[in-house]
Amino acid sequence: MGYDGYQTVVGVWGNTDLTFDLLIQEGIAFQEFETGSALGQQIHQKNYSEPTQMLLLFDAVNRLEGKFRMNYGTPFIQGMNETIGTWPKVVGARLLGDMKFKPTRQWIGDRMTQNSAMALILSGNIQMDYQIMHGCHPASAYHKVTAVKGANLLELDHKPALDVVGEILGEDLRDNYQELKFFVTLGKNIGDKWENYNPGNYINRMCVGVDTESRGLYMAEMDLEEGMEVQLMRRSFEMEYVSVQTKKN
Repeated sequence: MGYDGYQTVVGVWGNTDLTFDLLIQEGIAFQEFETGSALGQQIHQKNYSEPTQMLLLFDAVNRLEGKFRMNYGTPFIQGMNETIGTWPKVVGARLLGDMKFKPTRQWIGDRMTQNSAMALILSGNIQMDYQIMHGCHPASAYHKVTAVKGANLLELDHKPALDVVGEILGEDLRDNYQELKFFVTLGKNIGDKWENYNPGNYINRMCVGVDTESRGLYMAEMDLEEGMEVQLMRRSFEMEYVSVQTKKN
């Protein structure tokens, strides 16, 4: 609901038909897969006998070595998938302190922690409904990923990714690398590429850094693969969009 300040949610339930389990796995920095696997194992060992709902959160920012690095969700989810068994209905997010990617903290019990993954499991007489609200719309044609190394997108259409994005955005932004960080967003359409735009079909990845030597883009995730088609996305800052989407059935 906002881009600044401290967003806080407080939930109070008085329904005794509900059960809550708050599970945490620390040490996600540099060990995303292992952390996901361990958290998935915790959930699996609960052996729930009825359908569950899950709120999944983990720290996005790793500054343990004094510099900025992302904690990547791709290996984290892969690790969970190895051990969790049957997935519940799940919503969640990566946590960050602000839009400048400052670290954040998670509060569990009577203590604070960082670089952790947390799962709130809800079971009993409850069903979780969700709405996809990434607020991104396609702003370019499709471009093929032709070279990538981890989270570093090296080439689009066999040309340096930075050059391709610069051509689309124009001269004002092409050589202003600081402006490209946290602004450029690429989306991959997992639906039919020729159907009308459906926000639920798009997985979007933001650029968090620029590799000036290879003219590549460091993305917030490492799931862009060679052969995949992506589009430059336009992000909306119209807050009324949130209200409209939450009222949809």
